[in-house]
Amino acid sequence: MKLKFMLLVLLALLTLGIHALLHDRYRIFYEDDVWSPSHTHTWVTTGTAVDRVFHTPERNVRWTFGRTYDFVYGGLTQLFGWSRSALHLIAKLLVLLGAFCWFRSARGLGYGRELAWALFFGLLLLEPIVSTANISRKDALAFCLVAVQFLLMVKGRYLEGALAAGIAFETHPLGSLTLFLSAALLWTRRRELFPQGMWKK
Repeated sequence: MKLKFMLLVLLALLTLGIHALLHDRYRIFYEDDVWSPSHTHTWVTTGTAVDRVFHTPERNVRWTFGRTYDFVYGGLTQLFGWSRSALHLIAKLLVLLGAFCWFRSARGLGYGRELAWALFFGLLLLEPIVSTANISRKDALAFCLVAVQFLLMVKGRYLEGALAAGIAFETHPLGSLTLFLSAALLWTRRRELFPQGMWKK
């Protein structure tokens, strides 16, 4: 038991150290670090959903979707400041919350604590997730929302899960993953949800 605890502590320190060392140093020339937040800043300060990067008098570019991103990032940056560092910190917190939701989902599906922790730290150390935690796009929020939605489905809270799926899809097309994950989960529970002979009554 003590060895497992020490291993968890070492993994936590390793994960924290990697993310801390790469903060504001990884993918520093990524174009969307300007594009997505600039739209959110315009929406928060003026109330208009105009894309200031690609908008011209001849080309009226407006955003229809992505309001969840605007609310979350716009609200938090009003508190922490409109800087790349603050935006990347928000992304890291969302990725951490998403990974924790996957940990809870694994436990809810009956997997052992060791495997659930391996999933948690494995996600946080994957390069695509590290990259997501260091950009200001909608990817981190989408990752978090997909994880939250699946956890709700695992817990049997299907109505809330359906609402979370809609919010995830509104945030980013990656939210469509909720449909496939939910379908797979519901298929494994088909006998529980739709007992044989229920339609014969």
